[in-house]
Amino acid sequence: MTAANSSKKRALEADRVGPEEVVFQRGPLRVGQFRCSRWHPQFVDSGPTTGWLITFPRVPVLVAHAGESMVVVDPTIVKFFNKGQEFRREPLFDEGDRCEWFSFDAPTVSAAVRPYDPAAADRPGQPFRWAHAPVDSASFLLQRRIADHVLGLAEGEAVDGLFVEESLYTLLARTVGHAYARRGVRPARGCAASVAKMHAAMVDHVERTLALRYRESISLTDIAKSVGYSPFHLARVFRARTGASIHAKRQKLRLHVALEEVRDPHRDLTDIALGLGFSSHSHFTGAFRGVFGRAPSAMRK
Repeated sequence: MTAANSSKKRALEADRVGPEEVVFQRGPLRVGQFRCSRWHPQFVDSGPTTGWLITFPRVPVLVAHAGESMVVVDPTIVKFFNKGQEFRREPLFDEGDRCEWFSFDAPTVSAAVRPYDPAAADRPGQPFRWAHAPVDSASFLLQRRIADHVLGLAEGEAVDGLFVEESLYTLLARTVGHAYARRGVRPARGCAASVAKMHAAMVDHVERTLALRYRESISLTDIAKSVGYSPFHLARVFRARTGASIHAKRQKLRLHVALEEVRDPHRDLTDIALGLGFSSHSHFTGAFRGVFGRAPSAMRK
C-alpha cells in the first residue's frame, strides 16, 4: 500500500465518527469542532450553516462562500458565517479541514457589529459583512483556551460556564473589532456622561452580585438578566471599566477567601474547594498555587 493510500485509509476510518461535534452548549452559545478529510462526502459542502459562526482553521484550506471566489484560509484567518450560509471547500492537504467553531444568536452578533456598522440594524439576519478577516494573536489564543477548557476536563470536573460564556462574548467582540479596525473603522460613541453613569451602575450591580453569590455556579446569563442587559454587553462593559473579566473577579474573590479558610487545620481541603464553587480538589489546588505560589496544604504548614 502506498503512503498516499495509507493516509487515505486512516482518514476515512476517522471520518466514520462524523466530521462535526458540538462540545459545549448553553442557550444560544455553542462550541464545536470540525474534523473532515478531503475524501469525506461532506468535505466539499457541509453547509448551509445552522447559526451565526466564527471559525478558526487549524490547517490551510480553500473556502468560497456561495457566489464568491475561492480564498485560502489558514490559522491567521477567522471566518464569519451568517445563518444559512452556503459554501464549498477545496483541499490543500489530505487531512482536509480541521477547525473550531463558535456559534451565537443574531441579536448578539448584531450588538457586536453595530458600534462599527450602524446599518447592521437594517439586516438582522446578515450582521456579518465579510466572509473572513485576519485574526489577532490574542483572539487566536483565547479560542484555543476555550476549546481546551471544554475538551480537556479531567473526570469529575465540570465546565466553568461563567468562564466559557464570558470568553465567547469577548472572543466575538475582539474578532469583530479587529476586522473593522483593519479596514480603518472605529466604533461610534454615544453621550459620554450618560453612558459612563449607566456603565458604572452596571459594574456596581455585578460586584454586589458576586459578593453575595461568589460560592455559586452563577452564569453570565443569570447576572445579565438581573441587571437588564444582554450578556454580551455586560461582559464587554465590565472588562472595559475594571480591566478584568467577571470570571477573574469571582476567581480572585474565591481564592482570597480560601486563603483564610485553609489556615484552619480542622477544615478538610476538599470541603473548602467544593464549598467555594471549585469542581474538584485538583482544580482548587491548581488555581490556588497559580495565585499564591504554593499549594493549600503547603500554606497550611
